[in-house]
Amino acid sequence: SDDKGKKGTLSVTNIEEEYEIACGRSMEIDGGVADIQQRSSIEHCIYYEIEAIRNGQNITIKVWMFGCITGKANESYQQTKEDPTINTYDYPLTVLGTPLLQSNGTDIYVDANGNTLKAPRYTKYPEDAGYATFGDAVPVVKVKAA
Repeated sequence: SDDKGKKGTLSVTNIEEEYEIACGRSMEIDGGVADIQQRSSIEHCIYYEIEAIRNGQNITIKVWMFGCITGKANESYQQTKEDPTINTYDYPLTVLGTPLLQSNGTDIYVDANGNTLKAPRYTKYPEDAGYATFGDAVPVVKVKAA
């Protein structure tokens, strides 16, 4: 199949200079940082946490997204009120995923029909193994050992 990935929007409250440089949209120049023409789409992973309520208890769900590509953020400013307004920046986002691996963590998984599969997202809940350190490094996405 020809999977073009999931499309969406990544909304943030601040443009991070390091992220813009890593994505090829900004560059350190003599005396500062300049926005530059983006010449390539740099795949990366995004980690985030979701606060949720389950059975009346607050929990934190941890999530990694793989094969992410973002474009230049849309910037809009609203400052018409007496109190400061939190402005958001919206990146167009495509999530391509990463190949699902065999349980050994190195070979690409192939199902009974000869298909390889991509995993766009990996989620852990508080009771899952490895939850405490899940956000520390990009995880390997592999099938359960038989």
